[in-house]
Amino acid sequence: MSDIIVDYNPYFFPVCNKCQHLNGGTFSCKAFPERIPNEILDGDNDHSKPLPTQKNDLVFTPKKKKSVLSREEE
Repeated sequence: MSDIIVDYNPYFFPVCNKCQHLNGGTFSCKAFPERIPNEILDGDNDHSKPLPTQKNDLVFTPKKKKSVLSREEE
């Protein structure tokens, strides 16, 4: 059996879903434009450091929280 994940489910991938580099609805991101490695997708690697095979130095960066405007700011 293959270890390749074939179905994207946003409720999985604990690291990627919280990262601002994720290309939503895909298995790719700015750090891994071809495909995010399984060790990151399944949460075994928190991607706090670039992988040896990575072609850039991007790492996990939390998504910026959207501010909720108060009535005065609207």
